Amino acid sequence: MSTTSLTAKYRPQTFAAVVGQEAVKAVLSRAAAEDKVAPAYLFSGTRGVGKTTVARIFAKALNCERAPTAEPCNECVRCRQATAGVAVDVIEIDAASHGNVEDARSLKEDVGYAPLEGRYKVFIIDEAHMLSRHAFNALLKTLEEPPPRVTFILATTEPHKFPATIVSRCQHYAFKTLPLPQIAAHLEDILGREGVDFEPGAVQVIARRGAGSVRDGMSLLGQALAAGRERLIEEDVRVFLGLAGQEVFFELIGAVHGRDLAGVSRILRGVLDQGLDLGFFLRELAGVFRNLFLLRRLGEAGLPLIEGAAEDAARWLAWSGRLDAAHVHACWQLVVEGQRRVMTSLEPALALELLLLNLACLPELVRLEDAEPARPAAPTASAAPVANAERQPRPVEASRTPPPRPAPAPAPDEPRSVEGFLEFVDRKNGRTGTVIVGLRQARVEIAGETLMVSCQHSAHREGLSERRKLDALNRYAREYFGPGFSVRVELSRDAARPQAELRREAEASPGVQAVKSLFEVQDVAVEPAPAAPSDTNANDPQGGS
Repeated sequence: MSTTSLTAKYRPQTFAAVVGQEAVKAVLSRAAAEDKVAPAYLFSGTRGVGKTTVARIFAKALNCERAPTAEPCNECVRCRQATAGVAVDVIEIDAASHGNVEDARSLKEDVGYAPLEGRYKVFIIDEAHMLSRHAFNALLKTLEEPPPRVTFILATTEPHKFPATIVSRCQHYAFKTLPLPQIAAHLEDILGREGVDFEPGAVQVIARRGAGSVRDGMSLLGQALAAGRERLIEEDVRVFLGLAGQEVFFELIGAVHGRDLAGVSRILRGVLDQGLDLGFFLRELAGVFRNLFLLRRLGEAGLPLIEGAAEDAARWLAWSGRLDAAHVHACWQLVVEGQRRVMTSLEPALALELLLLNLACLPELVRLEDAEPARPAAPTASAAPVANAERQPRPVEASRTPPPRPAPAPAPDEPRSVEGFLEFVDRKNGRTGTVIVGLRQARVEIAGETLMVSCQHSAHREGLSERRKLDALNRYAREYFGPGFSVRVELSRDAARPQAELRREAEASPGVQAVKSLFEVQDVAVEPAPAAPSDTNANDPQGGS
Protein backbone atom coordinates (compact mmCIF):
# COMPACT_ATOMS: atom_id res chain seq x y z
CA MET A 1 0.00 0.00 0.00
CA SER A 2 1.42 3.36 -0.97
CA THR A 3 1.73 6.24 1.44
CA THR A 4 -0.34 8.52 -0.79
CA SER A 5 -3.26 6.12 -1.14
CA LEU A 6 -3.40 5.49 2.61
CA THR A 7 -3.43 9.21 3.42
CA ALA A 8 -6.07 9.99 0.80
CA LYS A 9 -8.19 6.96 1.66
CA TYR A 10 -8.66 7.98 5.28
CA ARG A 11 -8.81 11.77 4.90
CA PRO A 12 -11.66 12.99 7.19
CA GLN A 13 -14.78 14.23 5.39
CA THR A 14 -16.67 15.61 8.42
CA PHE A 15 -15.75 17.70 11.44
CA ALA A 16 -16.45 14.73 13.72
CA ALA A 17 -13.92 12.56 11.86
CA VAL A 18 -11.06 15.06 12.33
CA VAL A 19 -8.66 14.04 15.10
CA GLY A 20 -8.28 16.71 17.79
CA GLN A 21 -8.81 20.47 17.27
CA GLU A 22 -12.07 20.31 19.22
CA ALA A 23 -12.36 24.05 19.85
CA VAL A 24 -11.76 25.00 16.22
CA LYS A 25 -14.23 22.38 14.97
CA ALA A 26 -16.92 23.55 17.37
CA VAL A 27 -16.65 27.21 16.28
CA LEU A 28 -16.66 26.48 12.54
CA SER A 29 -19.45 23.93 12.79
CA ARG A 30 -21.61 26.44 14.66
CA ALA A 31 -20.79 29.16 12.13
CA ALA A 32 -21.89 26.88 9.26
CA ALA A 33 -25.07 25.83 11.08
CA GLU A 34 -26.08 29.41 11.89
CA ASP A 35 -24.89 30.82 8.55
CA LYS A 36 -22.65 33.34 10.31
CA VAL A 37 -19.61 33.31 8.06
CA ALA A 38 -16.68 35.71 8.47
CA PRO A 39 -15.09 37.40 5.44
CA ALA A 40 -11.71 35.74 6.11
CA TYR A 41 -10.18 33.04 8.30
CA LEU A 42 -6.54 32.35 9.16
CA PHE A 43 -5.64 28.75 10.07
CA SER A 44 -2.13 28.39 11.52
CA GLY A 45 -0.26 25.43 12.91
CA THR A 46 2.51 22.95 12.21
CA ARG A 47 2.34 20.57 9.28
CA GLY A 48 -0.15 17.72 9.24
CA VAL A 49 -2.55 18.90 11.96
CA GLY A 50 -5.62 19.34 9.75
CA LYS A 51 -5.64 22.94 8.50
CA THR A 52 -6.43 22.22 4.84
CA THR A 53 -8.72 19.29 5.74
CA VAL A 54 -10.84 21.44 8.06
CA ALA A 55 -10.94 24.21 5.44
CA ARG A 56 -12.34 21.76 2.85
CA ILE A 57 -14.92 20.39 5.27
CA PHE A 58 -16.00 23.93 6.15
CA ALA A 59 -16.34 24.76 2.44
CA LYS A 60 -18.48 21.65 1.92
CA ALA A 61 -20.69 22.50 4.89
CA LEU A 62 -21.31 26.01 3.52
CA ASN A 63 -22.29 24.72 0.06
CA CYS A 64 -24.08 21.52 1.03
CA GLU A 65 -27.58 21.22 -0.47
CA ARG A 66 -28.88 20.81 3.08
CA ALA A 67 -27.18 23.99 4.30
CA PRO A 68 -27.16 25.71 6.64
CA THR A 69 -25.89 22.63 8.44
CA ALA A 70 -23.27 21.85 11.07
CA GLU A 71 -21.86 18.94 9.03
CA PRO A 72 -21.72 18.27 5.28
CA CYS A 73 -23.92 15.37 4.23
CA ASN A 74 -21.29 14.00 1.80
CA GLU A 75 -24.18 12.57 -0.26
CA CYS A 76 -25.43 15.48 -2.35
CA VAL A 77 -23.90 16.48 -5.68
CA ARG A 78 -22.13 19.53 -4.26
CA CYS A 79 -20.53 17.57 -1.41
CA ARG A 80 -19.36 14.84 -3.77
CA GLN A 81 -17.89 17.42 -6.14
CA ALA A 82 -16.05 19.14 -3.30
CA THR A 83 -14.72 15.79 -2.07
CA ALA A 84 -13.45 15.02 -5.57
CA GLY A 85 -11.87 18.48 -5.83
CA VAL A 86 -13.96 19.61 -8.83
CA ALA A 87 -16.41 21.99 -7.13
CA VAL A 88 -16.46 25.23 -9.14
CA ASP A 89 -17.18 27.38 -6.07
CA VAL A 90 -14.33 25.98 -3.94
CA ILE A 91 -11.06 27.35 -5.30
CA GLU A 92 -7.80 26.07 -3.81
CA ILE A 93 -4.65 28.11 -4.47
CA ASP A 94 -1.06 27.13 -3.70
CA ALA A 95 0.63 30.37 -2.67
CA ALA A 96 4.06 28.82 -3.13
CA SER A 97 3.56 28.85 -6.92
CA HIS A 98 0.89 31.56 -7.23
CA GLY A 99 2.04 34.18 -4.76
CA ASN A 100 3.01 37.19 -6.84
CA VAL A 101 1.05 40.41 -7.27
CA GLU A 102 -0.31 39.41 -10.70
CA ASP A 103 -1.92 36.31 -9.18
CA ALA A 104 -3.42 38.44 -6.42
CA ARG A 105 -4.90 40.85 -8.95
CA SER A 106 -6.36 37.96 -10.94
CA LEU A 107 -7.85 36.62 -7.72
CA LYS A 108 -9.50 39.97 -7.04
CA GLU A 109 -11.20 39.76 -10.44
CA ASP A 110 -12.52 36.26 -9.71
CA VAL A 111 -13.90 37.42 -6.36
CA GLY A 112 -16.26 39.78 -8.12
CA TYR A 113 -18.27 36.95 -9.68
CA ALA A 114 -21.11 35.39 -7.69
CA PRO A 115 -21.10 31.67 -6.82
CA LEU A 116 -22.17 29.55 -9.79
CA GLU A 117 -23.76 26.58 -8.04
CA GLY A 118 -23.28 26.81 -4.28
CA ARG A 119 -24.25 29.30 -1.63
CA TYR A 120 -20.68 30.58 -1.06
CA LYS A 121 -17.57 31.02 -3.12
CA VAL A 122 -14.72 29.78 -0.89
CA PHE A 123 -11.06 30.59 -1.62
CA ILE A 124 -8.60 28.31 0.20
CA ILE A 125 -5.04 29.70 0.00
CA ASP A 126 -2.53 27.09 1.21
CA GLU A 127 0.92 28.11 2.49
CA ALA A 128 -0.37 31.67 2.45
CA HIS A 129 2.80 33.03 4.08
CA MET A 130 4.44 32.56 0.66
CA LEU A 131 2.44 35.46 -0.78
CA SER A 132 4.65 38.39 -1.69
CA ARG A 133 4.40 41.71 0.10
CA HIS A 134 2.73 43.31 -2.93
CA ALA A 135 0.26 40.41 -3.13
CA PHE A 136 -0.67 40.91 0.53
CA ASN A 137 -1.20 44.62 -0.11
CA ALA A 138 -3.37 43.86 -3.14
CA LEU A 139 -5.62 41.62 -1.01
CA LEU A 140 -6.07 44.00 1.92
CA LYS A 141 -9.32 45.63 0.75
CA THR A 142 -10.71 42.38 -0.61
CA LEU A 143 -10.20 40.54 2.68
CA GLU A 144 -11.79 43.35 4.68
CA GLU A 145 -14.87 43.84 2.50
CA PRO A 146 -15.34 40.92 0.09
CA PRO A 147 -18.50 40.71 -2.00
CA PRO A 148 -21.50 38.92 -0.46
CA ARG A 149 -21.27 35.13 -0.29
CA VAL A 150 -17.46 35.10 -0.53
CA THR A 151 -15.05 33.96 2.17
CA PHE A 152 -11.29 33.39 2.31
CA ILE A 153 -9.43 30.70 4.27
CA LEU A 154 -5.67 31.26 4.58
CA ALA A 155 -3.70 28.25 5.83
CA THR A 156 -0.10 28.65 6.97
CA THR A 157 2.65 27.04 9.02
CA GLU A 158 4.36 30.39 9.64
CA PRO A 159 1.84 32.98 10.87
CA HIS A 160 4.64 35.28 12.08
CA LYS A 161 5.36 36.14 8.44
CA PHE A 162 1.92 37.69 7.97
CA PRO A 163 1.58 41.48 8.01
CA ALA A 164 -0.42 42.72 10.98
CA THR A 165 -2.83 44.38 8.56
CA ILE A 166 -3.76 40.94 7.15
CA VAL A 167 -4.05 39.21 10.53
CA SER A 168 -6.36 41.96 11.84
CA ARG A 169 -8.80 41.28 8.98
CA CYS A 170 -9.06 37.53 9.69
CA GLN A 171 -10.50 35.30 12.37
CA HIS A 172 -7.35 33.53 13.52
CA TYR A 173 -7.53 29.89 14.67
CA ALA A 174 -4.36 28.17 15.90
CA PHE A 175 -4.26 24.41 15.29
CA LYS A 176 -2.37 22.51 17.97
CA THR A 177 -0.06 19.53 17.59
CA LEU A 178 -1.79 16.36 18.67
CA PRO A 179 -0.78 14.44 21.79
CA LEU A 180 0.72 11.01 21.29
CA PRO A 181 -2.31 9.04 22.63
CA GLN A 182 -4.64 10.67 20.08
CA ILE A 183 -2.34 9.91 17.15
CA ALA A 184 -1.78 6.36 18.38
CA ALA A 185 -5.53 5.78 18.73
CA HIS A 186 -6.10 7.11 15.21
CA LEU A 187 -3.42 4.82 13.75
CA GLU A 188 -4.82 1.83 15.62
CA ASP A 189 -8.26 2.61 14.19
CA ILE A 190 -6.82 2.62 10.65
CA LEU A 191 -5.01 -0.68 11.27
CA GLY A 192 -8.28 -2.15 12.48
CA ARG A 193 -10.05 -1.05 9.30
CA GLU A 194 -7.24 -2.51 7.22
CA GLY A 195 -7.41 -5.79 9.16
CA VAL A 196 -3.73 -5.66 10.16
CA ASP A 197 -2.59 -7.16 13.45
CA PHE A 198 -0.06 -5.08 15.38
CA GLU A 199 1.97 -4.68 18.56
CA PRO A 200 0.98 -1.63 20.63
CA GLY A 201 4.66 -0.73 20.92
CA ALA A 202 4.95 -0.49 17.13
CA VAL A 203 2.09 2.00 16.95
CA GLN A 204 3.58 3.98 19.84
CA VAL A 205 6.91 4.30 18.00
CA ILE A 206 5.22 5.50 14.80
CA ALA A 207 3.03 7.97 16.71
CA ARG A 208 6.02 9.33 18.63
CA ARG A 209 8.01 9.63 15.41
CA GLY A 210 5.15 11.64 13.93
CA ALA A 211 5.89 14.40 16.49
CA GLY A 212 2.30 15.64 16.81
CA SER A 213 1.51 15.50 13.07
CA VAL A 214 -1.30 13.18 11.92
CA ARG A 215 -0.10 13.28 8.33
CA ASP A 216 3.46 12.33 9.31
CA GLY A 217 2.10 9.46 11.37
CA MET A 218 -0.04 8.30 8.45
CA SER A 219 2.92 8.48 6.08
CA LEU A 220 5.07 6.40 8.42
CA LEU A 221 2.26 3.89 8.88
CA GLY A 222 1.93 3.57 5.10
CA GLN A 223 5.67 2.97 4.92
CA ALA A 224 5.38 0.24 7.55
CA LEU A 225 2.47 -1.47 5.80
CA ALA A 226 4.35 -1.38 2.49
CA ALA A 227 6.73 -3.97 3.92
CA GLY A 228 3.92 -6.53 3.51
CA ARG A 229 4.29 -8.15 6.93
CA GLU A 230 1.34 -10.01 8.37
CA ARG A 231 1.83 -8.34 11.74
CA LEU A 232 3.25 -4.92 12.61
CA ILE A 233 6.10 -5.53 15.08
CA GLU A 234 7.97 -2.83 17.01
CA GLU A 235 11.39 -4.23 16.18
CA ASP A 236 10.63 -4.18 12.46
CA VAL A 237 9.29 -0.64 12.69
CA ARG A 238 12.45 0.58 14.41
CA VAL A 239 14.64 -1.10 11.78
CA PHE A 240 13.00 0.40 8.70
CA LEU A 241 12.55 3.82 10.36
CA GLY A 242 16.21 3.85 11.43
CA LEU A 243 15.44 4.09 15.15
CA ALA A 244 17.36 2.67 18.10
CA GLY A 245 15.76 -0.22 19.98
CA GLN A 246 15.01 -0.15 23.68
CA GLU A 247 17.93 -2.50 24.40
CA VAL A 248 20.31 0.20 23.14
CA PHE A 249 18.96 2.62 25.74
CA PHE A 250 19.16 0.05 28.53
CA GLU A 251 22.81 -0.62 27.63
CA LEU A 252 23.55 3.10 27.42
CA ILE A 253 22.02 3.86 30.83
CA GLY A 254 24.04 0.99 32.28
CA ALA A 255 27.25 2.41 30.84
CA VAL A 256 26.44 5.93 32.08
CA HIS A 257 25.62 4.60 35.54
CA GLY A 258 28.85 2.58 35.67
CA ARG A 259 30.91 5.48 34.24
CA ASP A 260 32.05 3.08 31.51
CA LEU A 261 33.41 5.53 28.94
CA ALA A 262 34.56 2.75 26.62
CA GLY A 263 31.10 1.22 26.76
CA VAL A 264 29.47 4.55 25.95
CA SER A 265 31.71 5.00 22.90
CA ARG A 266 31.05 1.42 21.76
CA ILE A 267 27.26 1.88 21.99
CA LEU A 268 27.45 5.16 20.10
CA ARG A 269 29.56 3.54 17.40
CA GLY A 270 26.85 0.93 16.96
CA VAL A 271 24.22 3.66 16.62
CA LEU A 272 26.28 5.44 13.98
CA ASP A 273 27.12 2.26 12.07
CA GLN A 274 23.41 1.43 11.77
CA GLY A 275 22.72 4.89 10.34
CA LEU A 276 20.07 5.62 12.95
CA ASP A 277 18.26 8.95 13.11
CA LEU A 278 20.35 10.96 15.60
CA GLY A 279 17.64 13.57 16.14
CA PHE A 280 15.06 11.01 17.16
CA PHE A 281 17.70 9.11 19.15
CA LEU A 282 18.23 12.22 21.28
CA ARG A 283 14.48 12.76 21.65
CA GLU A 284 14.05 9.20 22.89
CA LEU A 285 17.08 9.52 25.19
CA ALA A 286 15.55 12.64 26.74
CA GLY A 287 12.35 10.65 27.22
CA VAL A 288 14.31 7.87 28.93
CA PHE A 289 15.79 10.26 31.50
CA ARG A 290 12.37 11.86 31.96
CA ASN A 291 10.89 8.43 32.71
CA LEU A 292 13.74 7.54 35.08
CA PHE A 293 13.36 10.81 36.96
CA LEU A 294 9.60 10.37 37.43
CA LEU A 295 9.99 6.74 38.49
CA ARG A 296 12.84 7.65 40.87
CA ARG A 297 10.63 10.24 42.55
CA LEU A 298 7.21 8.58 42.34
CA GLY A 299 8.00 4.86 42.30
CA GLU A 300 5.18 2.66 41.01
CA ALA A 301 2.82 5.65 41.13
CA GLY A 302 4.73 7.04 38.13
CA LEU A 303 4.10 4.01 35.88
CA PRO A 304 0.92 5.48 34.31
CA LEU A 305 3.02 8.48 33.20
CA ILE A 306 5.52 6.33 31.30
CA GLU A 307 5.14 5.94 27.53
CA GLY A 308 5.89 2.59 25.91
CA ALA A 309 5.33 -1.08 26.58
CA ALA A 310 4.44 -2.23 30.11
CA GLU A 311 7.41 -4.62 30.31
CA ASP A 312 9.82 -1.81 29.41
CA ALA A 313 8.26 0.44 32.05
CA ALA A 314 8.81 -2.27 34.66
CA ARG A 315 12.48 -2.54 33.67
CA TRP A 316 12.91 1.22 33.89
CA LEU A 317 11.29 1.15 37.34
CA ALA A 318 13.94 -1.34 38.48
CA TRP A 319 16.68 0.82 36.99
CA SER A 320 15.38 3.98 38.66
CA GLY A 321 16.10 2.54 42.09
CA ARG A 322 19.79 2.19 41.23
CA LEU A 323 20.32 5.77 40.03
CA ASP A 324 20.85 9.00 41.92
CA ALA A 325 17.97 11.43 41.36
CA ALA A 326 20.29 14.42 41.00
CA HIS A 327 22.37 12.64 38.37
CA VAL A 328 19.26 11.65 36.40
CA HIS A 329 17.87 15.19 36.54
CA ALA A 330 21.15 16.70 35.35
CA CYS A 331 21.39 14.17 32.49
CA TRP A 332 17.82 14.94 31.43
CA GLN A 333 18.59 18.67 31.36
CA LEU A 334 21.86 18.22 29.45
CA VAL A 335 20.24 16.02 26.78
CA VAL A 336 17.33 18.41 26.26
CA GLU A 337 19.66 21.41 25.99
CA GLY A 338 22.20 19.53 23.86
CA GLN A 339 19.82 18.39 21.11
CA ARG A 340 20.07 21.58 19.09
CA ARG A 341 23.85 21.83 19.54
CA VAL A 342 24.33 18.28 18.29
CA MET A 343 22.03 18.60 15.28
CA THR A 344 23.47 21.97 14.19
CA SER A 345 27.10 20.97 14.73
CA LEU A 346 29.46 20.55 11.77
CA GLU A 347 30.44 17.24 13.40
CA PRO A 348 27.18 15.86 14.87
CA ALA A 349 28.69 12.45 15.65
CA LEU A 350 31.52 14.00 17.68
CA ALA A 351 29.12 16.41 19.37
CA LEU A 352 26.88 13.49 20.36
CA GLU A 353 29.85 11.51 21.68
CA LEU A 354 30.94 14.49 23.79
CA LEU A 355 27.41 14.80 25.19
CA LEU A 356 27.18 11.12 26.12
CA LEU A 357 30.64 11.05 27.71
CA ASN A 358 29.74 14.14 29.74
CA LEU A 359 26.69 12.30 31.06
CA ALA A 360 28.92 9.50 32.31
CA CYS A 361 31.49 11.91 33.78
CA LEU A 362 29.04 14.13 35.67
CA PRO A 363 29.60 12.56 39.11
CA GLU A 364 33.36 13.09 38.72
CA LEU A 365 33.15 16.82 38.08
CA VAL A 366 35.53 18.81 40.28
CA ARG A 367 33.82 20.96 42.87
CA LEU A 368 34.08 24.65 42.09
CA GLU A 369 35.36 25.29 45.57
CA ASP A 370 38.51 23.36 44.65
CA ALA A 371 39.19 25.77 41.80
CA GLU A 372 39.30 28.83 44.10
CA PRO A 373 42.67 30.62 43.82
CA ALA A 374 44.78 30.62 46.97
CA ARG A 375 44.52 33.75 49.10
CA PRO A 376 47.30 35.46 51.11
CA ALA A 377 47.74 34.37 54.69
CA ALA A 378 46.00 36.42 57.35
CA PRO A 379 48.21 39.03 59.07
CA THR A 380 47.13 38.03 62.58
CA ALA A 381 47.10 34.69 64.32
CA SER A 382 43.43 34.98 65.15
CA ALA A 383 42.40 35.53 61.52
CA ALA A 384 40.74 32.55 59.85
CA PRO A 385 39.95 32.51 56.13
CA VAL A 386 36.44 31.28 55.58
CA ALA A 387 35.66 28.57 53.05
CA ASN A 388 33.33 29.63 50.30
CA ALA A 389 29.99 27.94 50.98
CA GLU A 390 27.84 29.78 48.46
CA ARG A 391 28.87 28.84 44.96
CA GLN A 392 26.97 28.54 41.73
CA PRO A 393 24.93 25.29 41.61
CA ARG A 394 26.68 22.32 40.04
CA PRO A 395 24.90 20.10 37.51
CA VAL A 396 24.99 17.16 39.89
CA GLU A 397 26.53 15.92 43.12
CA ALA A 398 26.75 12.15 43.26
CA SER A 399 27.16 11.98 47.04
CA ARG A 400 25.93 15.14 48.65
CA THR A 401 26.28 15.20 52.42
CA PRO A 402 24.26 17.50 54.66
CA PRO A 403 26.07 20.50 56.10
CA PRO A 404 27.56 19.98 59.56
CA ARG A 405 25.47 21.10 62.51
CA PRO A 406 26.81 24.28 64.14
CA ALA A 407 28.89 23.66 67.18
CA PRO A 408 27.64 24.98 70.53
CA ALA A 409 28.95 28.32 71.77
CA PRO A 410 32.26 28.04 73.65
CA ALA A 411 32.32 28.17 77.39
CA PRO A 412 33.20 31.54 78.96
CA ASP A 413 36.81 30.45 79.55
CA GLU A 414 37.33 29.22 75.98
CA PRO A 415 39.06 31.56 73.45
CA ARG A 416 36.81 33.36 71.02
CA SER A 417 37.68 32.83 67.34
CA VAL A 418 36.46 33.87 63.93
CA GLU A 419 35.19 30.37 63.15
CA GLY A 420 33.36 30.31 66.46
CA PHE A 421 31.77 33.66 65.62
CA LEU A 422 30.64 32.38 62.21
CA GLU A 423 29.02 29.34 63.84
CA PHE A 424 27.42 31.68 66.37
CA VAL A 425 25.95 33.73 63.49
CA ASP A 426 24.74 30.51 61.84
CA ARG A 427 22.76 29.68 64.96
CA LYS A 428 21.36 33.19 65.13
CA ASN A 429 20.63 33.43 61.41
CA GLY A 430 16.93 33.99 60.79
CA ARG A 431 15.83 33.70 64.42
CA THR A 432 15.67 37.46 64.82
CA GLY A 433 14.07 38.05 61.42
CA THR A 434 17.37 38.99 59.75
CA VAL A 435 19.07 36.48 57.45
CA ILE A 436 22.73 37.31 56.78
CA VAL A 437 23.78 35.82 53.44
CA GLY A 438 27.33 35.99 52.11
CA LEU A 439 29.28 36.24 55.37
CA ARG A 440 31.05 32.93 54.75
CA GLN A 441 32.08 34.17 51.32
CA ALA A 442 34.05 36.99 52.92
CA ARG A 443 37.38 36.95 54.73
CA VAL A 444 36.77 37.65 58.41
CA GLU A 445 39.65 38.81 60.62
CA ILE A 446 40.09 40.27 64.10
CA ALA A 447 41.99 43.53 64.40
CA GLY A 448 42.00 44.74 68.01
CA GLU A 449 38.35 45.20 68.95
CA THR A 450 37.20 45.41 65.33
CA LEU A 451 35.97 42.52 63.25
CA MET A 452 37.20 43.13 59.69
CA VAL A 453 34.94 41.67 56.96
CA SER A 454 36.70 41.80 53.56
CA CYS A 455 34.35 41.28 50.60
CA GLN A 456 35.22 39.89 47.17
CA HIS A 457 33.57 42.66 45.16
CA SER A 458 31.48 45.79 45.60
CA ALA A 459 28.12 44.05 45.24
CA HIS A 460 29.15 41.61 47.95
CA ARG A 461 30.12 44.48 50.23
CA GLU A 462 26.91 46.38 49.56
CA GLY A 463 24.87 43.31 50.52
CA LEU A 464 26.61 42.93 53.89
CA SER A 465 26.56 46.70 54.50
CA GLU A 466 22.78 46.88 54.36
CA ARG A 467 21.60 48.71 57.48
CA ARG A 468 19.61 45.85 58.97
CA LYS A 469 22.33 43.23 58.36
CA LEU A 470 25.07 45.52 59.63
CA ASP A 471 23.15 46.26 62.85
CA ALA A 472 22.68 42.54 63.39
CA LEU A 473 26.39 41.84 62.80
CA ASN A 474 27.41 44.50 65.30
CA ARG A 475 24.96 43.09 67.84
CA TYR A 476 26.26 39.54 67.34
CA ALA A 477 29.88 40.71 67.62
CA ARG A 478 29.18 42.40 70.98
CA GLU A 479 27.35 39.31 72.25
CA TYR A 480 30.14 36.96 71.22
CA PHE A 481 33.37 38.96 71.68
CA GLY A 482 32.34 41.58 74.22
CA PRO A 483 30.65 44.98 74.51
CA GLY A 484 33.52 46.95 72.93
CA PHE A 485 33.55 45.07 69.58
CA SER A 486 32.35 46.53 66.28
CA VAL A 487 32.20 45.34 62.66
CA ARG A 488 33.83 46.96 59.63
CA VAL A 489 32.87 45.89 56.09
CA GLU A 490 35.41 46.69 53.39
CA LEU A 491 36.51 45.63 49.93
CA SER A 492 39.12 42.85 49.85
CA ARG A 493 42.63 43.65 48.72
CA ASP A 494 42.33 40.75 46.26
CA ALA A 495 39.62 42.59 44.34
CA ALA A 496 42.14 45.13 43.07
CA ARG A 497 45.03 42.74 42.45
CA PRO A 498 46.55 42.71 38.94
CA GLN A 499 44.99 40.33 36.46
CA ALA A 500 48.32 38.69 35.70
CA GLU A 501 48.82 37.81 39.38
CA LEU A 502 45.28 36.41 39.68
CA ARG A 503 45.82 34.40 36.52
CA ARG A 504 49.03 32.84 37.84
CA GLU A 505 47.32 31.85 41.09
CA ALA A 506 44.30 30.44 39.26
CA GLU A 507 46.39 28.34 36.89
CA ALA A 508 48.48 27.03 39.80
CA SER A 509 45.37 25.97 41.73
CA PRO A 510 45.04 22.16 42.03
CA GLY A 511 41.33 22.40 41.26
CA VAL A 512 41.89 24.28 38.02
CA GLN A 513 44.63 21.84 37.03
CA ALA A 514 42.23 18.94 37.61
CA VAL A 515 39.51 20.57 35.51
CA LYS A 516 41.95 21.29 32.67
CA SER A 517 43.19 17.71 32.74
CA LEU A 518 39.72 16.12 32.85
CA PHE A 519 38.17 18.22 30.08
CA GLU A 520 41.35 19.04 28.15
CA VAL A 521 40.90 22.76 28.73
CA GLN A 522 43.76 24.80 27.26
CA ASP A 523 43.16 28.15 28.90
CA VAL A 524 41.28 29.86 31.73
CA ALA A 525 39.91 33.38 31.90
CA VAL A 526 40.42 35.45 35.04
CA GLU A 527 38.74 38.82 35.44
CA PRO A 528 39.36 41.30 38.28
CA ALA A 529 36.41 42.30 40.44
CA PRO A 530 34.90 45.73 39.66
CA ALA A 531 36.37 48.67 41.48
CA ALA A 532 34.48 50.17 44.40
CA PRO A 533 34.55 53.53 46.19
CA SER A 534 36.68 54.00 49.27
CA ASP A 535 35.50 52.15 52.37
CA THR A 536 33.83 53.78 55.27
CA ASN A 537 33.67 52.58 58.86
CA ALA A 538 30.76 50.16 59.31
CA ASN A 539 29.60 52.01 62.42
CA ASP A 540 29.11 55.20 60.44
CA PRO A 541 25.49 56.44 60.89
CA GLN A 542 25.07 56.67 57.08
CA GLY A 543 25.41 52.96 56.55
CA GLY A 544 29.12 52.32 56.21
CA SER A 545 29.37 52.05 52.39
